Amino acid sequence: GFAARGELRRQVGHVIDVVPTLLEAAGGKAPTQWKGVAVPPPPGKSLLPALVKDGAVGSRELWWSHEGHHALRDGDVKIVKAKGEEWEVFFLDEDPTESVDIAAVKPGIIRRLRARWRSQAEAFVKLAHAQVKPVVDKNAPKQNPPKKNLILPGEVFRVAGRTAFVMWPEKSKRTSPQPWVFYSLTLPGLPDRHEKWMHEQFLDAGVAIAGIDIGEAYGSPTGRKQFDAMYAHVTEQYRLAKKVCMLGRSRGGLWMTSWASRNIDKVSGIAGIYPVFDLRSYPGLKRAAPAFGLSAKQLEAKLTEHNPIAQVDRLAQAKVPMYLIHGDVDKVVPLAANSGAVAGIYKARGRGGAVELEVLKGQGHNFFTGFFRSENLVQFVIRQAKAGAQVD
Repeated sequence: GFAARGELRRQVGHVIDVVPTLLEAAGGKAPTQWKGVAVPPPPGKSLLPALVKDGAVGSRELWWSHEGHHALRDGDVKIVKAKGEEWEVFFLDEDPTESVDIAAVKPGIIRRLRARWRSQAEAFVKLAHAQVKPVVDKNAPKQNPPKKNLILPGEVFRVAGRTAFVMWPEKSKRTSPQPWVFYSLTLPGLPDRHEKWMHEQFLDAGVAIAGIDIGEAYGSPTGRKQFDAMYAHVTEQYRLAKKVCMLGRSRGGLWMTSWASRNIDKVSGIAGIYPVFDLRSYPGLKRAAPAFGLSAKQLEAKLTEHNPIAQVDRLAQAKVPMYLIHGDVDKVVPLAANSGAVAGIYKARGRGGAVELEVLKGQGHNFFTGFFRSENLVQFVIRQAKAGAQVD
């Protein structure tokens, strides 16, 4: 029992403290393993000392992230970011209801605690991706295996709940690390028969092709997380190279550019077949906004953050090589607003030699064989994929 009676405790607690508190009260210890798998220690603290003396647990940092909403508390200072909104700052000792945002007058606090939030987020991602032996519950209901009809030999599996695949070169051409292409647009029916010759050339050259079906992500943060999970899975479990050549077809260009511009150290090159780079040209802000959890107006206000074309400058500065093929009468994905604009950004940065734009005269957004049987594009992808494997 506790001697204290009828006293108020002002100790800050969190749901993560429940398990450590109950374990200490029961005289137990947190398990270090479960069915042979290492278990990380519980993140919380026991609140039993606070029942004896107020404040005995001390001040600490608390971290939140839930469905796009973020927060971090350091003592009596808390920063909060609602989904799609900017970070706010509150002094809880003076404003416990979090009513007065003082971010405008305390920008230094935002920078410091936002960095701490990101650091902790990265630590949790690393923990989630740690290699552990999977535990199979024999009594659990069986899941239907993922389904995808591949145009060439490979395997289909799940990553982060999404259908994913790898198409493999013949065994004599497999290496460790394995050169590979990170392909998008990977909707259920893609890659399709129009691309078969192109992918055959990759496999014949000893380059694997991998992708994940993430739906209409349009380069959103959610789509990037799914690409993160795919990259981690295939580089760790399948020994695909740490640097990859990206290949985006049509709106798959949005996905690959959004991810590549934030993972430059993982990218050896970028190729595109009439790729989309600008959300405004396709699919338009109204259609794209739901993928970002925003309204069209909110997305428009955040285009410098979310529009992939706005991130191309990073790729140009890093001299990431590109090979783009586009029709000059494409009305679905206009050349000037997409591949043409990217080439212009590279040239403006003095990086024009790092990008090559092949324009097909009289062609639009179609299945013309010239898009999928471009020797120059194929050789670029093979060269850059193999270069990426050499870095390992």
